[in-house]
Amino acid sequence: MNNDGENSLVIPDRDESGSTGVQVAGDVSTYVAEAKGSFDGLPMTNAIGSIGADNNRAFGGPIPQRLLQMSFFGLEQQLRESQTECRRLSTVVDDLRGRLQTALVENATLGSTVKADKSQKAPRTFAIAVGTGLTTFSTNSLRTSSTEQERNLALAGVLVGLVLLLVCWFWGSSGEKK
Repeated sequence: MNNDGENSLVIPDRDESGSTGVQVAGDVSTYVAEAKGSFDGLPMTNAIGSIGADNNRAFGGPIPQRLLQMSFFGLEQQLRESQTECRRLSTVVDDLRGRLQTALVENATLGSTVKADKSQKAPRTFAIAVGTGLTTFSTNSLRTSSTEQERNLALAGVLVGLVLLLVCWFWGSSGEKK
């Protein structure tokens, strides 16, 4: 800006164009830009940055110091990502552990139901066999009976056999099906 407050373009003279081949050493800190804020809170990266800031030649110059600082920054970034992934997987494992406990309880319940079914199977099978035999024998006796008392006894045998068959038929089906 000039004195009037207007923007003006400064055109260098031909001597200062840089085409003469003369180079002037600049300040060392001008060719390495400092990134502020992105490395805050990272202990190893901050230590390397502060050692490099105190003594520019501590790591062989600003460029090796910056490369070392960036490599530690990358390692610490990977560490943070790994820790986040570990937390996520820990949550998944806890969820799966809860589901496993639920499945184990359900498995134990179903196992006890199967055991109870097996313990009821023998008496039920025996009662069905007795009911079938009694119904068959009583039906044949009903056909061949000659007296009223034999008919009544055969009819009672048929009814007891049928009731026994029906009770045994529906005995195991009253449970909750899964």
